[in-house]
Amino acid sequence: MSNKKAAQVVLVPSPGQGHLLSTLQFAKLLVNHDHRLTVNIMLFKSPVDSKTTSTATNSLHSESHRINVINLPDYTPKPPSSDSERASSMDALIDFMKPHVREAVTKLTGSPSAPPLAAFVLDMFFTSMIEIAKDFRVPALVFFTSGATFFGMTLHMHTLRVRDNLVAYEWEDSDSELTIPTFANPFPWRNMPTFLTRKQWDPIFMSYASGLKEADATSSVVFLCFGSRGWFHQEQVREIARALEDSGARFLWSLRKPPPEDSFMGAPSDYSLPELTELLPHGFLDRTAEVGRVIGWAPQAQILAHKATGGFVSHCGWNSTLESIYYGVPIAAWPLYAEQQSNAFQLVRELKLGVEISLEFKHELMFGTTRVLSAEKIEKGIRNLLTDAEVRKRMKEMSEKSRSTMKEGGCSYSHLGRLIDYLMDKVSV
Repeated sequence: MSNKKAAQVVLVPSPGQGHLLSTLQFAKLLVNHDHRLTVNIMLFKSPVDSKTTSTATNSLHSESHRINVINLPDYTPKPPSSDSERASSMDALIDFMKPHVREAVTKLTGSPSAPPLAAFVLDMFFTSMIEIAKDFRVPALVFFTSGATFFGMTLHMHTLRVRDNLVAYEWEDSDSELTIPTFANPFPWRNMPTFLTRKQWDPIFMSYASGLKEADATSSVVFLCFGSRGWFHQEQVREIARALEDSGARFLWSLRKPPPEDSFMGAPSDYSLPELTELLPHGFLDRTAEVGRVIGWAPQAQILAHKATGGFVSHCGWNSTLESIYYGVPIAAWPLYAEQQSNAFQLVRELKLGVEISLEFKHELMFGTTRVLSAEKIEKGIRNLLTDAEVRKRMKEMSEKSRSTMKEGGCSYSHLGRLIDYLMDKVSV
């Protein structure tokens, strides 16, 4: 380890729950791993999930005095009037944040007694803030809240766009496949995440991907969870219910209500019992009372850790993927949006740690659902999930490997130490 006495790091997370919560966990890892570090988290209340933000940050104050939450002014977005405005909303958010982040860091470093600044750690969507790190003459690192395969896909697609003028959204309906360095098998164009194939998102993608290449270090930070935004329309809900009932499996179903149609990026909420009774097939709750439960928000990690849990029907967000692997629970892959299609492809086709419900299904946050999966297809996936002994064996082996990496001497533990040494070495003596 470096002999320098102390340093501080600035973390700038995205307000999305899957990004924010994993960033807070990363902050805890840093300060618990090295007593010389102080972490400053630049935070503003999410306009759609302020309760989660408050709960998560309040817990930090009681856990470590070396984690400081810097509350930035609240951001109230202008309601978008078109798909193009929705796609560019992240740019507006970043433009709003930049001067406030710069001002806050200036105050943190202004005192002669303040520990020197070692680095900025920016959310994967905030790479345009690298310019602020350069202003303070410190490294800008990227906290990539997804897997290494999607990271490689993002960089490769950007390279193809710049080098070969390959426009991804022109290939969305193609039956062909693309060779991507981070995948062992050719990747079908039809499975390509919509972030890469929507014309409205192309300018944002180009800015975001080029920013990743400008960072002083990128790392395969493997956390992501979009489960907090997963929901279905009534027709699909009823197909799922019929599949569960026909399969005869015991189940615990976390079912969320769609956000209001007039809300921008609104978060799902929980159904009341009368609403559930109306939503689900007539008599479903009574007929399955002995074998299953339909609930709202769920403490996912606790459920996956329970010895009774034998399978996980998942959207394949990266946080969910990692938690499932850690606890050794096989996955039935049903990706919805973001990079989840590529995660599901990796799990099912590459690593064979799960079975398929549908790898092509797309339920986009802003553009709606493309189709409804039948109860028969869902039931088949559930049955395969519970009976595929080879997948179960592989997942158990992968679980043991994942746990060993986090122990002292394991690669994750060692890389965290190397990252901290890197940060400390950037501090002037």
